[in-house]
Amino acid sequence: MTIRVLIADDQDIIRSGLTTILNGQPDIEVVGQAVDGREAVELAQRLRPDVCLFDIRMPNIDGVQATRLLAGPEVEDPFAVVVITTFDTDAYVTGALRAGAKGFLLKDAGPELLVQAIHDLPEGTVETSRTDWRARVHPDDLPRLNGAESGQNYSPKNALLQRIEELKQVKGWEKFTARPNWDEDFTLYSSGPIDLAWASRDVLLSIPGFNEQIVDRYLELRRGPDGIDGTEDDPVFESLDDVRVALGFTPDQFARLSGLIGFKDPVVRVVSVGKSGETTRTIQMIIRKNPNPQMIRWKEF
Repeated sequence: MTIRVLIADDQDIIRSGLTTILNGQPDIEVVGQAVDGREAVELAQRLRPDVCLFDIRMPNIDGVQATRLLAGPEVEDPFAVVVITTFDTDAYVTGALRAGAKGFLLKDAGPELLVQAIHDLPEGTVETSRTDWRARVHPDDLPRLNGAESGQNYSPKNALLQRIEELKQVKGWEKFTARPNWDEDFTLYSSGPIDLAWASRDVLLSIPGFNEQIVDRYLELRRGPDGIDGTEDDPVFESLDDVRVALGFTPDQFARLSGLIGFKDPVVRVVSVGKSGETTRTIQMIIRKNPNPQMIRWKEF
C-alpha cells in the first residue's frame, strides 16, 4: 500500500527537500504541494491524502488553522496531520496539537525520523522528533502557562508560577534543577522574556537556536574588553535589532524567538562584592528599573 502525502510549506527549498526524501521511498508518494495554508486545505479536501505534512507558520492560513479545518473536533472524517517547525518550544505547537495534529517534527529531524513519522501516522501512532509535547505535558494540562503536570503532591494552577521551586515540577528539568545554585539566575519578578542584556551563559544556552559558539561570541562582545558585564567599556546596544546582529541571526530567525527574549528587562539582578575588615561580603539585590528604582529583594551571602 502506498502512503499518499500532501506537503505544505511557503519555502520552495523545504518543499523540494521533503518531496525528494519522501518520493525516494518505495511506499510513499507526494501527491501535492501547497505554498500556504489556504491552498493546503483546498488540496487536502480534493486529493484526500493519507498524511498531511504542514509547516506550522505559513501565510494566509497558518498550520494551526489549517490543521483545525482538516482534523479539528468538528471534522467528521479528520485527516492525519503532522506539523513541522523550527524549534520544539514553538508556541504554535501546543495549538496545533489541540487543533487535531497527531504530532510534530523539527525541520532538522533528519530523513529517517521523517520517513518513520509518515509510516506511523496512518496507523494512528505518533513517534515524531526529539520530544512529543503530548508526552511532555498531559493534554489536560496543555492550557497551563508553566508547562508542569499535576502530580500526587503538586497541582499547578493555570497561571504563572508562584515559587521558583515549582520549576522542579516541570518535566525535563529534573537534572538541571538538581545542580547546585541552579536557581541563581532566576527571579519571579521579571516581566517574562529572558533579558539578553543580563542573562548568564547557562540561561542563554537554554534558548532554542543558541549554541555555545553563538553564546560565547555574544558574551565576549556584550562584556567588552574587560570581560565583565555592566562596566564602562561595554558596547551600547540601541535596540533589540542591534542584539540580533551581534548574535548573527536573520530577522526571520529572530522573529521566531520574539515571545522568549527581550532586552533591558525592567528587573535586574545586581551582585556587589566588598570587604569589611578581613571579611568579604557578597550582596545580591533584585531591583525594578523604572523612573523610581525599587529594591525588591536583598540577600547577603
